[in-house]
Amino acid sequence: MASLKATAGIALMSVTASAFMAGCGAPGADNTAPTSARSISTEVGSDPVTLKITAGDEAPGVKELGALFSKKYPIVTVEVTQSDFQTLTTSFLRIAGADDAPDLLRTGNLSSLVKNKLITNLDPYAEAYGWDKWPSSQFDTVRVSEDGSARGNGPIYGTGPGFGFTGVFYNKEIAARIGMTTPPATLEDFEAAMAKAKAEGIQPMIVAGKDPITAFPLQGLAIDYAGKTADFQNWALNKQGASIDTDAMVKAAATLQKWGKEGYLPADVNALDMTTASGQFTSGAGLFMAQGTWAAPPIDKAGAGKFGFFAFPASKDGGVVSAAAAPSLFVIPTKAKNADVAAAFLNFVHTDAEARQVTYDVIGNVPAGPADGSTVKTKDGTTMSDALNEFKKVSEGGGLTEFLANATPGFANSTLTPQIQLLLAGKATPEGVAAKFQSDYLAQLNRK
Repeated sequence: MASLKATAGIALMSVTASAFMAGCGAPGADNTAPTSARSISTEVGSDPVTLKITAGDEAPGVKELGALFSKKYPIVTVEVTQSDFQTLTTSFLRIAGADDAPDLLRTGNLSSLVKNKLITNLDPYAEAYGWDKWPSSQFDTVRVSEDGSARGNGPIYGTGPGFGFTGVFYNKEIAARIGMTTPPATLEDFEAAMAKAKAEGIQPMIVAGKDPITAFPLQGLAIDYAGKTADFQNWALNKQGASIDTDAMVKAAATLQKWGKEGYLPADVNALDMTTASGQFTSGAGLFMAQGTWAAPPIDKAGAGKFGFFAFPASKDGGVVSAAAAPSLFVIPTKAKNADVAAAFLNFVHTDAEARQVTYDVIGNVPAGPADGSTVKTKDGTTMSDALNEFKKVSEGGGLTEFLANATPGFANSTLTPQIQLLLAGKATPEGVAAKFQSDYLAQLNRK
């Protein structure tokens, strides 16, 4: 049993991310007063209250966090409603704008919510609870200008229990069978391992193409070929003049398409969802699986010690090792009935030792919060232990990035997933995909 400081990499992050959400209409966007104009309190109070939370796939962990919170504050009943990410993707604006809006809402897109004045400016709570003394980088992309037009600056509008990030899981038994004794250090090593697996009749990589998980290796490849994260970051954070229609993205798309043609990806990749992909992987169907750390707890439960995890490898020795990183992001709707209690809950999950352990063990995230936050206990040989070490390595190397899917509110559903599916089906060219990414991005940002 090892004990590691889970926030070690957080202080070094240049970005965080908010994953997989798209825009829609904004019913309910009205003149509710922003939190900055209200008086706030860090007191939970003395009257019984029900804290309503709408969560995504991390709902089981949020329920455990809620139980811990209720243990500390017996007057609070925490009611967690689970919704799958696809549903949240198309309904988070409606949920936030409803008269019966939850007190906390899991989301990934902040710009649309801020623009429509549907969520609470958390700066007053940040000052009251001392979040402004925490490593500032963990709030980089949850800061949005008050008109919703710019990211990276402005008030804090969301936070949540820790950071999940992308990488590659591997089956240790299959790895040993093909002579892979350590995780691939370079892209060349990675491709060589997949070639050996294929030669042995083993599926080289399992990845869900029905969900936008195929974007994870595509993003890793693009950063590998660029040799740096800066240009990608500028684009993902909507900097003026930034472009994704680059030689690096074209080459990345060509490589991903080649992997599909060579059988490195499943034949039914475009029909494969995350749940099915994880089930196939834990049953021993493949060497690698591209996914995020949120899949680690169930993978460890399915086969403790049988699987490992590593960040997408660099193009060459000494190159940048990258990963897209995201908080399990929650916001407080402006129509929330218990905003103060919701903020107290957010503070609790970052600062309570048991809550931080649940964040790690159950949700599969590296805890964030104060730089001197409590350590989490890890079990050697688990994918979560690997993930904690990889997070530290990637963050120290400056390789943490925003998600490709989060460039605009509608990018994931309207552009990213369908374009990668067309690419893998042989119905789009790498050049066409890169150009379409950029043209849709500019259109969605109302830029020429």
